[in-house]
Amino acid sequence: MTHLTPDDDPPVSGLAPFWRRRDRPDVAGDARRIGRCVSASACFVVAWSLVEVPWEIDLSGSADADGTAYTSGGPMSSAEEIAAVLASKTLLFLIVGLALKRRLFAKYVLLFVCLMSVLAMAPEIPVEYAHSRWLATLSAVECLGKLATFVFLALDLRTKR
Repeated sequence: MTHLTPDDDPPVSGLAPFWRRRDRPDVAGDARRIGRCVSASACFVVAWSLVEVPWEIDLSGSADADGTAYTSGGPMSSAEEIAAVLASKTLLFLIVGLALKRRLFAKYVLLFVCLMSVLAMAPEIPVEYAHSRWLATLSAVECLGKLATFVFLALDLRTKR
């Protein structure tokens, strides 16, 4: 067993090692990088919501004898459902647009929307996977995009305090 003695330490020449400038985190640079990540992930969420529109609105349907509209996969979307999908897309575009214009209220609303979407979608993805792998993949990509937006936006709001 080797024992170290104070004589084994190299001599310190003055106070220079203690007074040298320490590396400080680049807070402004980090805030810019996080802001770019927020912009990219929010734009991805908007783009992905446009990709999902054909699966959310089913316009190809044929009426049954009793007036019920059916397609090969199920009932056709009604006018109310189409209006609801279009209204939700419009609100999402508006919220993301205002958040990208650095409106603080819109950032908090987008944070809430992303969190609620992830909490609503994530538990249902395995059930959807058992029904349709393709639709589960679409939902999983949307869930990951909104989760990334939530995380980056939370970090961005934290650095702005």
